Amino acid sequence: MQFSFSGPGKVRKINLAGSSSTRTSETLLAEARAERQAREDEQRRHDSANAIALWWRNVQATQAVRKQYADIFDSGPTGISPIEWTRALLICGTKGDRGEARLGRWSGVFVKDNDALFSPFSTRNATQWLDILCRLSVRLLQAISASPQSTITINHLTILQNLLIPDRMPKYLSPATTQDIARSVITTVIPAKACMYPYIHHAILSVDPKVKTSPILPPLIEIALAPISLLTSTGDANGIVYQEVLERFIASILSIPSLPYRLPLPTITRISSRFPFTHMGRIDLYSLIRKLESSDTTGGSAEEAKSELVANLYTFLPVKSLSRFKEAERRDYLNLLAAVFHSLPTGALDPRKISSGSVGNTITIDNDSDTESDVEMAPVIAQASTQPALSQRTRKRLEQLTDAAYLTALLGSLGSNTDVAVCRFFIGLWSAWPTRKDATLAATLALPTGPGATGGAYGIVKGTWRGQIRSVIGILGDGAGEGTQALEPLVDNATTNLWPPLVFLTVLYTHMLRTMSDDEFFSTQIGQSPQTQSAQNPLSTSEVAHLGRALLGVVFRLYLHEVVISTRRVPGLGDINFGMVREWGTELLQSICLRDSRRKFTSEGHWLMVDASDAQQIRAAALLEEEEASNSESSFPTSRSGYITSRTTRAQLASLSPRSKILTHIPFSIPFDVRVQVFRQYVANDWKDVAQRVRSGEMDIMSSRSRGRTNAVVRRGRVAEDGFKALSSMRKDMKLPISITFVDQWGQEEAGIDGGGVFKEFLTSLVKEVFDSDRGLWLANKQQELYPNPHPYAKEAGQLEWFRFVGRVLGKALYDGILVDVAFAPFFLAKMLGRESYLNDLASLDPELYQGLMFLKNYKGNPEELSLNFTVTDDFLGEVTVTNLVPNGVDKPVTAENRYLYILMVAHYRLRTQIRKQSDAFMEGLADIIDAKWLRMFNQEELQMLIGGTPDSINIDDLRENCVYGGLYDESHEVIERFWRVVNTLNQDQRRALLRFVTSCSRPPLLGFKELNPRFAIRDATSDDQRLPTSSTCVNLLKASAPCDLIRMLDLCDSP
Repeated sequence: MQFSFSGPGKVRKINLAGSSSTRTSETLLAEARAERQAREDEQRRHDSANAIALWWRNVQATQAVRKQYADIFDSGPTGISPIEWTRALLICGTKGDRGEARLGRWSGVFVKDNDALFSPFSTRNATQWLDILCRLSVRLLQAISASPQSTITINHLTILQNLLIPDRMPKYLSPATTQDIARSVITTVIPAKACMYPYIHHAILSVDPKVKTSPILPPLIEIALAPISLLTSTGDANGIVYQEVLERFIASILSIPSLPYRLPLPTITRISSRFPFTHMGRIDLYSLIRKLESSDTTGGSAEEAKSELVANLYTFLPVKSLSRFKEAERRDYLNLLAAVFHSLPTGALDPRKISSGSVGNTITIDNDSDTESDVEMAPVIAQASTQPALSQRTRKRLEQLTDAAYLTALLGSLGSNTDVAVCRFFIGLWSAWPTRKDATLAATLALPTGPGATGGAYGIVKGTWRGQIRSVIGILGDGAGEGTQALEPLVDNATTNLWPPLVFLTVLYTHMLRTMSDDEFFSTQIGQSPQTQSAQNPLSTSEVAHLGRALLGVVFRLYLHEVVISTRRVPGLGDINFGMVREWGTELLQSICLRDSRRKFTSEGHWLMVDASDAQQIRAAALLEEEEASNSESSFPTSRSGYITSRTTRAQLASLSPRSKILTHIPFSIPFDVRVQVFRQYVANDWKDVAQRVRSGEMDIMSSRSRGRTNAVVRRGRVAEDGFKALSSMRKDMKLPISITFVDQWGQEEAGIDGGGVFKEFLTSLVKEVFDSDRGLWLANKQQELYPNPHPYAKEAGQLEWFRFVGRVLGKALYDGILVDVAFAPFFLAKMLGRESYLNDLASLDPELYQGLMFLKNYKGNPEELSLNFTVTDDFLGEVTVTNLVPNGVDKPVTAENRYLYILMVAHYRLRTQIRKQSDAFMEGLADIIDAKWLRMFNQEELQMLIGGTPDSINIDDLRENCVYGGLYDESHEVIERFWRVVNTLNQDQRRALLRFVTSCSRPPLLGFKELNPRFAIRDATSDDQRLPTSSTCVNLLKASAPCDLIRMLDLCDSP
């Protein structure tokens, strides 16, 4: 038996080694860091408590000291020196109601006792007293700005005037002493931290503009002008302080909104006479712009401050004063204005809401939505997101900057020796105020011409080209170079002084060409008397050719490398970018090349930028780019006429490739035959797309059309009427093949299957009828060139549908390559191309009106003697209507200053506005078939050739080479050989008659008879030797009898 001595319960185990630890090294480190952080926090709280205690003790001590000095100041100036009493004021403070009251008391005392203010300067404490007054001057300015309407403000102003103007100081002080006092105060109140000009700016703005009699206004201006007067009188006008004073005065005072309308007349005169406007060359323009853009300086919008500055400068520097400027002073002032304009966002000065006509006194010529300039400006010019809220008074003064009288005074003798300052001024103005560009250019054209045809627009253009551009334009290069290396000459810093005059000349000369007739353009000859040139071309044709070629090299590269260069800034022109230069250069090039196409003055190939191989590469690239862009283009909305709308300009232009833009905007740089090939290929590619859509069911085909072909029944003698009924509802479907069945006068269908020839006959007959001027839709000028009838009848809804139908008919002819015998007036061809028409085009519409406008343009007397106003009168069958060209145009006389604008607006009204609805309807129909940008590859003459064939002589060898024979005939047949011998004896008129007899069109195809579809054909008809040859124009077939008589053939060709 075993016994347990531990008792009956469970035995508790005891570990004598102690408890085990589970803490790691990381835990120990964390605990150590926490303890250290706690000690640091405790030390920091201790240090903070000490710092607070110290601060509190300092506050208490400061308050005690301030109270002590406040008691001293409050006890009054009696029994204490001015220095001690004023020091007590500075120590006790001038803030708060009590501080302002004490400062007012101090000012009141020293205003009454001016000697007390200046007597300490005669003691040994003069330096100490000057330091105290300088400090107090800042306090006075702060008080004036904080409470300008306070009754004590006038005392503050008086003290400042006494300290800043030596003439107001006691006579017992020497001139040197008074100047030192004023100079010391100036150096205290001019630096940025304590500058007095923002304080004065705020004080003037706080006065109700209607209360010009406020007593604080004259002293404020006197104080602002005082530093300028002192530094000028002491010979310190070339130092950094003087520069800073000028910049501060301009940025803070002259930028105050409507400043002249806030000040009494004597004060305005004071600024005009005492501010040194002739010293603008002594300021740093970049520093000035930064001050204008600083809210600390102007207290508001930078754009508003800059705009108000320019308007105020116009008031304070009137024409009379400006005309007395020396050439260098005028140049400095122009540089100032240019710097301000270039610093404004594009379009900053345009009215917030611009109507399609005119706004207030701002006269703009309304460009149609399809104008080329609208298309090009969109991707490179960003409209200002915020525009300054300018008053009508300010806008009126800004508009007067463009008056001929002001520009005459502003330019002065610089007109015949134009320099960079003038160019930068105008370019900056056009950039900041695009809608005012035409008015500015018109005023520039109205500038008086001096002796020897110097000055004026003539002298400006001539002087700019010969003095600034001609000898150095070669540094821009000719466009040669691989890739973007060709752009290097354009962005080189060496071109900084070339770009301003080149851009300026480009815009001004473009505008000059708008009112220049062809006779004037070609009138300038070397050696001609200058006195006879004032109203003519300032450049000789050789100079125009030189300028045009150099400019083409620039513009071509800007299109080809637009992605790289368009948004890059132009050297020497601030925010102006190369995209804007490209747009302006394109407009001038188009105008010059149009003159050259009408009357050749350049050598063959002058405008070509590529050789034959390069042209074919551009052709291939353009076709590829067009194909790649076709999918994305369909997603961009356009107007019914096919032109890009303003709402989608950027998106639409994004799809236009560089080479497509070259073909669209400067097509003359590519050979004509290449462009025709591109056009034909565009059509072919489009037809493939249409056919694919028809096969896939994407294109909606009406049930009456089978397998993508439209059937139309047309009665002989009523081709236009039946064609309109059958086809007017078709839009893009008219691209599809159309089968025509003719019905004779007895109602019987004519036998035959339309394989294309019958449709050609229908189209030829249709064109002849719809373009007949007797129908009332079209009129013909003396050259029998057609244009839409401006009569109100032609604007009715039913007639506009006819215009749309006629547009589709012409589009169908172009689409199918069928030449039609119709000629359009040049200005209407320009409208079809989406380009502006100018005064010279008016000669083809209304020769009498054209001669009248040319008489007005060159009139030597006062145009007001002619009693003209800004209206036009229409007389339609005895019904007379008067139309205002501008709001209240009947009350706006035509003057020497605005006559160029009047001429442009009259021409614009006659050439575009009067026929806008008819033209738009016509082009809506045309755009249903032909893409608008395809046509823009051509000028007016080339488009006319595309429609009706080339006016060149008929090449019989080419016709014979591309002739086919049928029946009994072949090339060696006796009749055929005899036929060609006869044709070779015909003159050009007879050849055209023969061509019209066979093909219905008297002109040969653009690229030769190989393009005639179907080919010119001859076959036998009958053995009857009395039967004359007949033709089937629908298939271009001549049916000649075997024994064809030579005399009868000639008689046939001589018949109309």
